[in-house]
Amino acid sequence: MPGIELTQQIRRFQVFLQIQWVRRVLLLGAEDTQSALIFVRKGFELTVLDPPQETLDGLAKELDAAGLSARLLKAAPGDLPVPLRHFDFAVGFNCLYQTTLEGLTERFEGLLSGIRKDGFFYITLISTKNTNYRKDREIEPQTFADKGEMRHYCDAREIVTLLRHMEVIDLRNAEQGSEGSFHWHVLGRNRDMAPAEEDESDS
Repeated sequence: MPGIELTQQIRRFQVFLQIQWVRRVLLLGAEDTQSALIFVRKGFELTVLDPPQETLDGLAKELDAAGLSARLLKAAPGDLPVPLRHFDFAVGFNCLYQTTLEGLTERFEGLLSGIRKDGFFYITLISTKNTNYRKDREIEPQTFADKGEMRHYCDAREIVTLLRHMEVIDLRNAEQGSEGSFHWHVLGRNRDMAPAEEDESDS
């Protein structure tokens, strides 16, 4: 079974995003230029946040050569130089889990802060089903470190907790580019699904 790649997913989402009137897109931590170029060539207003320097340089050159434009920024999700709730769709592919569970939660909340109410997001989180799980030094439950790099591996319970107040459109635990590279893939909507509080007024 072929793994799920970012460019494949972006192409898969395009019609859905156009039907939903998505215009402003945030791409967090892009590892290649193609994922960004697909959005721009389809007419989306793209902001690329905190990409690797090599990707940043390559993307700037390719955009210039094609006469296209995108906003390229080096900043944390919670420090975006744009108004809150600015984006219609945000992508966080393999870039939220290089931290502890607390840090992952903060990064996800930072990403959500940039999305309008009823806007959409697509994120990936490394799974406890991944073949690298438990291979490194455990520093807290399900968080492992190797050579200064941390990774928090999520199980189904943590995914449910993280997304408990979001509308989940599609959720799967699937391999990416190589055998055993399981990640949670989540397409969701930034809609508060928390149950209404009970009326506590006195009778």
